Amino acid sequence: MTGAGARASRQSEDWYLIRTNLSAAELDGNAPVRPTKAWLHVERAFRSMKTVDFNVRPVFLYSEDRVGADVFRCMLAHSLDWHMPERWKPLPFDDEKIDEASAALAYAATKAGCSEQARDKDKSKRADGGLPPHTFRTFLKDPGTLAYNINHSHTHFSANTKIVLIRRPTSIQAKAFALLAINPACIQ
Repeated sequence: MTGAGARASRQSEDWYLIRTNLSAAELDGNAPVRPTKAWLHVERAFRSMKTVDFNVRPVFLYSEDRVGADVFRCMLAHSLDWHMPERWKPLPFDDEKIDEASAALAYAATKAGCSEQARDKDKSKRADGGLPPHTFRTFLKDPGTLAYNINHSHTHFSANTKIVLIRRPTSIQAKAFALLAINPACIQ
C-alpha cells in the first residue's frame, strides 16, 4: 500500500502485517484488510469478557469440564453482546450505516466517518421515532425497571387469592422489546 493508503494506515491505532499467498492480480489490496478488521471485534470482545464489561468473577479451571463451561459462558456473553446492540441500532447514538461508509472507502485501513443519519441523530438528540437515544449500557439497565409482582392475600371470599401485576413498559422499553421480538409479559 502506498500513498494515501499508507498515510491512513499510519494514523490507525494498531499495526498488523497481513500475508497472503495470492498475487496482486488475484486480490485487491484492501481485500485482506477487511476480514482482519472484523476479527479485531472478536479480539476486543474476548479481552473484555472477564473485565469491567461483564463483571465475571474469576473461575478456577482445575478440570476439563470447567474449562469447557467457561468457554461456553464466554461465548454466550459474546453472543448477547453482539446481537443485542445489532438489533438495537436504531435506538442509541450508533451509526447504523457505518458498514456502508466503510465499504465506500478507497483504502480499508482508513477510519470511516459518520453517516448523514448519525449526524442527524447527534444534532436532534433523538433516535428514530423521536425517542431519546441511549447507550447500550443504559438500555440494559432500563428493562430492569419492569416489575412482575405476585400478591397473595387471604380474604373472606377466598382462602388464597393470587393477584398478578405487570408494569406496562415505557415507550423506550416497548420499542427495545419489539426490536428483540420479545413480549415481556410472556417471559416471566
